[in-house]
Amino acid sequence: MTVSSLTNKIQHSGNGSTTSFSYNFKIFADADLEVTEIVTASGVETAKSLSSHYTVTGAGTASGGNVVMGVAPASGVTLTITRRIALTQIADYSRNDAFSAETHEDALDRAAMHVQQLDEIQDRTVKFPVSDAAARTPDLPAAAQRASKALIFDSDGDVTVSADNYADQATAAAASAATATTKASEAATSATASATSATASASSATAAASSATAAAATATTLTGATSSTSLAIGTGNKAFTVSAGLGFIAGDWVLVTSNANPTVNYMHGPIGSYSSTTMTVAVDNIGGSGTLNDWTIRRSGVQGSTGSTGLTGSQGPTGPVGVGLAIALG
Repeated sequence: MTVSSLTNKIQHSGNGSTTSFSYNFKIFADADLEVTEIVTASGVETAKSLSSHYTVTGAGTASGGNVVMGVAPASGVTLTITRRIALTQIADYSRNDAFSAETHEDALDRAAMHVQQLDEIQDRTVKFPVSDAAARTPDLPAAAQRASKALIFDSDGDVTVSADNYADQATAAAASAATATTKASEAATSATASATSATASASSATAAASSATAAAATATTLTGATSSTSLAIGTGNKAFTVSAGLGFIAGDWVLVTSNANPTVNYMHGPIGSYSSTTMTVAVDNIGGSGTLNDWTIRRSGVQGSTGSTGLTGSQGPTGPVGVGLAIALG
């Protein structure tokens, strides 16, 4: 036969029930196969032993045969079947014996399989690219020089080892990573504190603005609102046109005075309503008279209750004796 196929390895996925797995290349003996299992999740690879773990059918058959596992590979396990022929030449020709074409062809097949086997191994090795200089040095340093060191490349791209112990490098890297994590945590904490501070500052600014507004409103109620509404002094509801947004509310007692003569012309009572620019005062106490339009409105106290009746005054002097009138009757 000829060796027309380059295939010398095949893989199958386990499912927990299948035990027979095919291979599609020629081998000369059962021992010419290498069987391994690898757990995909962990990457752990285990070499299996002929007879102990599996048996082989199809040795000597050009189309191959089957590997029969004693225990079905589980799901998540990959089974790899590889041709591994001993790198020996077993054909022996005796002088003057008849030429055996089959023996000669088997020897040639075995040689071709040796090449394929080595090629498959080489395909899984680390290699310099073909464009690299022929003077490249791929040899590793001696064991004593490379012990506990990391494999690196020098400035020329040649293989060498690190100056310091790789364990020390790992420790330093771990320390750097821990420091970076700490710094990142501190930065995050600082950012959170800054955000909190900014929020507090904004709240303080808002509170200050509210306080300023309240202070302005209070100042308005103390200095008084003004109105040019023309109204006659009298009791009852009096509607004044004033500025909007002043610090007065319904129920506040106010004293409304004339700017021209505040001690004489005034009205006093509680605010019945204050909406937009209209303030209505329920006047129940007045002073003076007339229709005026120069009003100042200030918050005042509630009118006190009427005091008790005073004492009765002393009796006045007796009046003069009246003159009698005699009328004669005839």
